[in-house]
Amino acid sequence: MDMNTDHPDLNKFYANHQDLWGGSRMDALVGLVESSILEPKDLIKRGEVPVSYIFAIEPTSDDENVHRAFESLMSAAGMIRFFAAVNEVSDYDNQSRKETYSIKNPDEVALAFEEAANATMTSLTKAQVGAVYTVESTLTESVCVNKSRSELRQYVIERILAGLPDVSSSVINKVNEAFTDFIRKIRPFQVGEASEPSTVNHCVVVHYIAMSDETGDAASPVPQPKTRVVYFKCKAGDWDRAMQKPEGSKKDEKIPFVMEILVQEMRLDEGLFRRRKNNWVTMAKFIAENKDDVKEVVESQGIEGFGRKTAFVFEA
Repeated sequence: MDMNTDHPDLNKFYANHQDLWGGSRMDALVGLVESSILEPKDLIKRGEVPVSYIFAIEPTSDDENVHRAFESLMSAAGMIRFFAAVNEVSDYDNQSRKETYSIKNPDEVALAFEEAANATMTSLTKAQVGAVYTVESTLTESVCVNKSRSELRQYVIERILAGLPDVSSSVINKVNEAFTDFIRKIRPFQVGEASEPSTVNHCVVVHYIAMSDETGDAASPVPQPKTRVVYFKCKAGDWDRAMQKPEGSKKDEKIPFVMEILVQEMRLDEGLFRRRKNNWVTMAKFIAENKDDVKEVVESQGIEGFGRKTAFVFEA
């Protein structure tokens, strides 16, 4: 397939991913892109792990610069989804695998979670999307807690949202609802102590606007589009005990839970992003060409609309 375009960046991308274009790999890529706009329950019915959660906190400001910065973040969210799909398909082994791992297979549950989490993490921190971000801080920690199931969920949410500006109780409650719904739907698919890999991994992304007075004029702060990526590694056995509530167990039963947490705070280079945006729109339209539901979103609302379609957007 001839992939020559008027965009040097796209030509380079096509050249580096020639094995994706055409045939079963292209079908898999388009299928993964479509998965990002489906409800978690529909993905689970197909045996797929729901895509990594992207949360976005939309400012209520009337400032045009704030709105533009948030639009850039939502467009970046769309590209994170597209490149996560590219990463998953690029990792397939030509000889042994043609499809993603299925959570319907007990031996593949942990692998399926790891694949989805790594694809999102890689899409945000490397290659084309990573190039428009600057990592401002990185925090890694290993924690061992002893909490009830509801306390554990709240603990994770606090780690995801800690320190973010303008996080209302309403936003916290909606994030809690999203995780509660996820847990309810994914609970039937079990992992065990002997699972390979030995951890169940998750990646969560949060987009938000921070106001900075870097100009020295405190009366006219500058909006900074920022993204937080949180990567969790939970011991498989602990995950299973937290998910599978034994019959007769007490509501406030304490569960030991060990996990590693990586948190990266990143700032979007809005100028560089906007210079590359048209290239990404061209690529997105090409990938979405054979999926009417995705194509409709991209053509009518652009990459920003696709980002909104694939994210939980909450008003600050």
